[in-house]
Amino acid sequence: MGSPINQTLLEQGLNFLGRETARQTHEITNVHNIINELSGLLGDMLAAAAAGRPLEPERVGKIVTKIQEQIQRGNNLVRGLNRFAHSVDVLAGMFDLEEVAERVEFLAERHARLGKVRLRCLPPPKNVSFDGFLLGYQQLILDALDLILESDGRSNEVCIGYQVADGVMEFIVESDQPRVKNDRTVKGIKQIEALIAELGGRLSVPGEAGVLQRVVLSFPHLQAGGG
Repeated sequence: MGSPINQTLLEQGLNFLGRETARQTHEITNVHNIINELSGLLGDMLAAAAAGRPLEPERVGKIVTKIQEQIQRGNNLVRGLNRFAHSVDVLAGMFDLEEVAERVEFLAERHARLGKVRLRCLPPPKNVSFDGFLLGYQQLILDALDLILESDGRSNEVCIGYQVADGVMEFIVESDQPRVKNDRTVKGIKQIEALIAELGGRLSVPGEAGVLQRVVLSFPHLQAGGG
């Protein structure tokens, strides 16, 4: 088994669950607001048509398409949030790396959008499972992403990747451009170091002093192949 879940890990994990749930519900609210605005515009057009103004089929079609797109976006958000909420079904146990990567990508999309960068998520190795605290792993990857986004400088793209080699599993978050550490990132590094130590892992921020471009979260790889 991996590191046991102590009170600190549990509290941090539940706080993380609450923060990310709130962020995703903001996204769902945005979808509702856009649909409400578009439906109001459609209602105004129908009211004008009832008063004798010619209806514009092409414009109506565009509005309907936008509404359908937002409905699909809302459905995707609800499905993703539902999967994330199930992170507490089994707090610790064996987890599939692909499942973790899927949940992380869903959550990371909003972080990247707010940070005004493109997000690229590399597919993890297949048939890899590991033992540990699921919420903690997800939190660490998102915290590493925020570490880069909150540093000084600008990135066009941030990539999240996964490696398993030589008995070690690594989560890697990397900016396409070097960034500069500031007070927020120094504090963030200390917080990540504390959490990853609780989970039996190690944080590495390679590169020159004061520069932040690549964050590596390393863990003993406990089981590979066959789940």
